[in-house]
Amino acid sequence: MLGTVVGDMVGSVHEFRGTATKTKEFGDLFVDNYVESKTEGVRFKLAIDGHGHRGAEASHFTDDTVCSMAVAKWLLEGRTDFSVVLREVCARYPRCGYGGMFSKWVMDPNMKAYQSWGNGAPMRVGPVGWAAISLEDADDLAMYTAEVTHNHSQAIKGAQAVAEMIHLLRNKIDVDEALNIMLARLDSDGHYKSILNKTLDEIRPTYYFKVSSQDTVPQALLCLKEAISFEDSIRNAISLGGDADTLAAIVGSMAEPYFGIPEWIAKEALIRLNQEFRDIIVDFEKRFNP
Repeated sequence: MLGTVVGDMVGSVHEFRGTATKTKEFGDLFVDNYVESKTEGVRFKLAIDGHGHRGAEASHFTDDTVCSMAVAKWLLEGRTDFSVVLREVCARYPRCGYGGMFSKWVMDPNMKAYQSWGNGAPMRVGPVGWAAISLEDADDLAMYTAEVTHNHSQAIKGAQAVAEMIHLLRNKIDVDEALNIMLARLDSDGHYKSILNKTLDEIRPTYYFKVSSQDTVPQALLCLKEAISFEDSIRNAISLGGDADTLAAIVGSMAEPYFGIPEWIAKEALIRLNQEFRDIIVDFEKRFNP
């Protein structure tokens, strides 16, 4: 599940720039302007501006990582109510770039799902793909982790598509075959296939910041399809100039089981996490990544 974190961190410095990043050649993956924490060997971004938002001066984790950690924690603990775990974890990290409605949901234990069609469901589903024992299980778990907030059919479809791809890829299915299997199961309206029939070069000029699941997941799948390595997949995602951290987080979650994560990239991500999240990753990988 570290692939989600890598994509999130790499994308964090490309989001909300005055000029969107529209190239794969944007320099180093990670930007180093960090402070040392009191925990030896751990670095993380501390800069907070006057509005309570994290600065973009250094690679850091955002809401994509926090929500994914909540899913992993829920799977590890076997707790029945995911909404409780999601609220608990996110409440401990209040300034990580959550959407307005999601922030309200986190703070109000009585608030129900709000029919969101956003990409918040597929961006946090990564751990499900590793824990699921079948495609049906992946679909069920993905739906459950999505519908506590994002109960729109498009958000659920996006979460299921990503979870299915991770499940297939970690079971050594080729990416093209995995795409065909997933599309046959989930893409009844042909929308995902219509995007996958294009190339990144074709969609890059007109693609912009989009937060809907149906305008994020197909593009993430295309970034994976065209990639030749884990790093290349992340660079593909950033180069579209969209919702950089979320798009790259989704791509990274799928690229990890297919390509693996180079040791140096994994190290750079881990030293930017706090101890709680590092522990969750270790425990999760022991159980679900044998």
